[in-house]
Amino acid sequence: MLRLRERLCTKKENDRSRLAYFISRTGIGPEAFAFTSTDGGYTGRRDPPSVGQILFDAQHGFYITAADYILRPEVLESNFYAWRVTGDAKYLDRAAQAIKSFQTYLTVSTGGYTGIMDVTDNGASGQPRVRVDDTESFWFAEVLKYLYVDLLLESIKIDFFFFFRFAC
Repeated sequence: MLRLRERLCTKKENDRSRLAYFISRTGIGPEAFAFTSTDGGYTGRRDPPSVGQILFDAQHGFYITAADYILRPEVLESNFYAWRVTGDAKYLDRAAQAIKSFQTYLTVSTGGYTGIMDVTDNGASGQPRVRVDDTESFWFAEVLKYLYVDLLLESIKIDFFFFFRFAC
């Protein structure tokens, strides 16, 4: 646990990942994003970033390489561990903000949840224009699990629990 604490306290990956959520119009992060460095290097795809991506990166500290969101849990998982290690309430706030965005943009009329094709497009009606006609199993196995243990079990010590990452 100490090594995890040191990593979280010395690196800013979690905050940079979370930034991707705040920047989008929906409050939901894109499927993939990348960074440029001061020496001109870049992460992500083999192709160099476009002029638009470079300008976006200069303003926001990252650029989007795939704007869809298919219900992946990684940012919420990072948020969960960051909160459990640091105790900083901002991570609980972030989990609550994620729930609000999910309720607003990912729900469907039948009561389920679905991904969206472009997190930067909240549509004229405030709803995404194009949805992914699918609900991934990791939405239930991971995303909802991390939100549950973040918000509903915040007072329970998890030092003696092991969370499986995938559904059995």
